[in-house]
Amino acid sequence: MRDYQFLAHFRKEEHAFIERCFDWIYQASVRHQEVVTPFLDPREQYILGTLVRREHRDILMAIDGGYGTAERCRVCIYPNYILPNEQSFSLLFLRMTSESTLEHREVLGSILGLGIQRHMLGDILPNSDGADLILAKEMKDYVMGTLTKVGRKGIIISEIVRDQLWTDHQAGIEQHTIVSSLRLDTIIAAVCRISRSKSVDLVRLGKCKVNWQKIDRPDYFVTTGDVISVRGYGRIRLMEVRESTKKGKLPIRYLRNL
Repeated sequence: MRDYQFLAHFRKEEHAFIERCFDWIYQASVRHQEVVTPFLDPREQYILGTLVRREHRDILMAIDGGYGTAERCRVCIYPNYILPNEQSFSLLFLRMTSESTLEHREVLGSILGLGIQRHMLGDILPNSDGADLILAKEMKDYVMGTLTKVGRKGIIISEIVRDQLWTDHQAGIEQHTIVSSLRLDTIIAAVCRISRSKSVDLVRLGKCKVNWQKIDRPDYFVTTGDVISVRGYGRIRLMEVRESTKKGKLPIRYLRNL
């Protein structure tokens, strides 16, 4: 039975996704079948996991994004007498080879430019020779038949198997700066090199997330380990906050463009 009072614990814009979660759980529990979701980000995985544990003791879930530390994953929801396997998740692994360096945002933009929805795409793993992609298997023919360039860069695309994935990718570029506080607007202004007023506007307009959850409060305080994404500016992970200077400033270390 759906507990709609439970929605009060989540942001309004997450309610539509929670309704989808209820539907997936219903299909698994009432129809006694595996249900495989699209690719979910870590916040969505957390919400779905919370609902599965809350709604049904006889329903379990498993997560697979193609490799052990995958961020975007498909989730299999299933009755406790069914054991899913790797094939249950219907993952497709593709390799882009290029003579030019491919950046994450270029690859993502090219794929979305084909009309493919974000939830059909898992992680993108750039490397020195191109990039590996994880997608929903139903996208195979379309992607391999239409994706010939990333921006203006020519590519060769081929299917690979899970064990060939380039998972030793660089998580980001380490950078340092000094901030006056750990407020979200202050951090964004410093790392994106924009004015404080513009960073405030970005937060209030709902263009910022912390740990995959939309935050619209400029005075929200972040902490070590938090992942901050800003639409149009990329993403950072706050790695370290060092001892304050004599003037009360905080030196920070972070990874940019994960």
